[in-house]
Amino acid sequence: MKDRLCLVTGASVEENVANIGVTGTNTPFLEQTAEEWAEVYRINVISCFLAIKYAGRHMTAQGYGSIILTSSAASLRANAFSETDVRVNAVLPGLVETQLTRSVFEDARARGVAHKLGHVTPMKRPGRAEETAAAFLASDDSSYVDGQLLSVDGGVSSTHPYGRIALPK
Repeated sequence: MKDRLCLVTGASVEENVANIGVTGTNTPFLEQTAEEWAEVYRINVISCFLAIKYAGRHMTAQGYGSIILTSSAASLRANAFSETDVRVNAVLPGLVETQLTRSVFEDARARGVAHKLGHVTPMKRPGRAEETAAAFLASDDSSYVDGQLLSVDGGVSSTHPYGRIALPK
């Protein structure tokens, strides 16, 4: 309500905390419907998008502000498979050439600056698909790894970059 009031009255919005979330129904995970998940997604993700979008516009215009999102390790839903030896983990990759990022790599090669890809990582290079830990997490070597968010980004997450990372000219 404060954000809406500030946006309407023109007062400053100094912080926006998107601290909303639901876990869904009490239906066991494997029995949940797409509709149930869509509602969880709408509340947990789209509400945060909207909070960032509208508060971010105002904060950008005023030149300052702080947006804070909260999450939960429970979002991995690993507990849905307790006592089954089914593990749920998430890999948070940095710049790795995949179908999603292929155009970035192709553009860098075409411009002759492919050697500069990954320049913002402490490792000073992009990652390779085989380095993302997916094979490790799928193997028996990780049989005791469950409910984890694993950053595999060449150290970028430890250096707290901000904004959109542009390729050097």
